[in-house]
Formats: sequence, C-alpha cells, structure tokens
Amino acid sequence: MNNTMTNQLPNASIYLVRDNVKVKVHSLVSPAPMFANATHIVELAEELILIDGQFFAQYGQEFRALADSLQKPIARFYVTHDHPDHFLGMGDAFADVKVYALPEIKESLSKVGPHELQEKQQHMGALIASNAKLPLPLRRFRPVGELIRTGGDQMPRIQFPLNGSRIDVDRSDGGEAAPMPVKVTGGVLPLTIMLNGTSVGEIDSRRQRLVDPPGPGFARLTVIDATGAADTVVIRVQ
Repeated sequence: MNNTMTNQLPNASIYLVRDNVKVKVHSLVSPAPMFANATHIVELAEELILIDGQFFAQYGQEFRALADSLQKPIARFYVTHDHPDHFLGMGDAFADVKVYALPEIKESLSKVGPHELQEKQQHMGALIASNAKLPLPLRRFRPVGELIRTGGDQMPRIQFPLNGSRIDVDRSDGGEAAPMPVKVTGGVLPLTIMLNGTSVGEIDSRRQRLVDPPGPGFARLTVIDATGAADTVVIRVQ
C-alpha cells in the first residue's frame, strides 16, 4: 500500500521568512486560486510552534510534511480564529497534535466546525479532509455516549517500531514489501492506526497488527485510542 498523498491541486509555496541564530520562521502559502492561505512554523532550537491550518486537505498534509521535515517535536499548534480556511485542512494531518486557541475560538469551533466540515465535504469531496471531526484536542464538549477515560486506563504507547528507528523492509518476494508489525500498549479500544495521516485499520485486543509499509523515506505512524489520546513515532523506511 502506498500512503503517499496523491496531489489533486497545485502544490503550495514554502518560504523561509526569517532566519537568525535562535529562530526561523517558515511559511506555507497555498496558490492564489486556492485562497492563498498562509500557515506558519516558528522553529526554535528544540521545538516547533505552528500557527493556523489550511482549507484544503492536501495543503494540511503539505504543512505537516514541512513540519516533519524539520525533525523537531511540535510543541504547540495555535488556531488564531474560526474561519474555515484556518482549520478545515487539519483533521487528517494533525489529529495527533494538541491544538490551542482562545476560549471563545474553542467554543465557536466546537459549534460550527463539524457542520463546516460536512458541508464542504458534500460540495468538494476528497479535496476536504476525510476526518469528519476536528482534531480531537479542540473538541471542548463531549457528545452523549462518548467514552470517558478512567483513572486506571493507560495512555496508548507505540512499543514497535520505536521513534527514530530505521525499518529495513523485506522486498525479496517479487518486489512486494513484507508487512510491518505495529505493537501498542495501553489505550482504550478500539485503537486506530494512521500512517502519514491516512487510516490503515484498527488494533484489536492483542494490541498488534501488520500494516503495509510506505515507500522508502520518513513516515509518521500514529495510534489513536477511543478517547482521542494518541502516540506518534517517526520512522525511516528503507
């Protein structure tokens, strides 16, 4: 399985707008016909601060790819306001990242966000994020029936592969890549596996699953449990 996103739109432009000894600022801007949305990364010595999402899912993924290419953890993701072009593209690409906003922005997003996603999906289809929810950390109100984590529940943790590890994929069988095992501890079932922002299935009570590896290069593997808690590792596939 190839989990690399297929681009349907022209690529966004990337700019290094500030570079000094302590801080770099990167901006990703979608093409003018695609609303020219600007999103930003403040790169510090040991971490990243992200500002605003995109409208289209493709540009959300390109923004995540830019962040991952810097090989530093995302400390915070800020949404500055509740316009659709600042959060609609985030659902798939940043489901594992904690998002911050002012209280009034959080409240507005919890009310209008799901409706905006559904409406834009109906009109634009696959151009809009497939995730029917906003990134889970933005959900301020819990719907009736949603699972509640108890004190005894452990957060999900990916035991294998380890963060930063190199995975040598066996391609001896006619060029086909052998499945890659994923092992997890903790978390509330069901556990969903995402590879480069795309769901590749669920983990059952054995807390392990074989998944088809992506092509060579860096890949982001995320496991999200039923309460929205997540763990992510970045691996290099060879």
